Amino acid sequence: MFPKQHLVVSTIWAAASLPALGKRTPIAWASSILIDVDHYLWYAIHFRNLSLQDALDYFYTTPPRRRTPSLNVFHTIEFLGLLAAVSNFSAVLRAVLYGFLFHILADTYYDIRVGTLFRRRRSIILSFLRPRTSKA
Repeated sequence: MFPKQHLVVSTIWAAASLPALGKRTPIAWASSILIDVDHYLWYAIHFRNLSLQDALDYFYTTPPRRRTPSLNVFHTIEFLGLLAAVSNFSAVLRAVLYGFLFHILADTYYDIRVGTLFRRRRSIILSFLRPRTSKA
């Protein structure tokens, strides 16, 4: 899912979540969008290129099925587990967790729709145990 789509669905979700999240709604909303910074980090490391414009061009112009499978650390089960553990001690981190979970749910729905559900690496550990090639 692209940033503009995340912005729209996250805004609708945040508005619907306002009664439950209260004053922490903006934190959950922002985290549901900013989680995607790990896509840029992956691009910068994988291609050894710090250009944000080049990263955006890559993600906007390369069809999802043709992209190199990426490991987006903030989208992994291990990171979410760690965030869930520490969110027990902080309402702010709990709001971040809710934003991340909503974002991943939206990504999963999108991946199912476009047929790329199994191209995303969802575990750091499994990425190293079962490395994938760029062919799908």
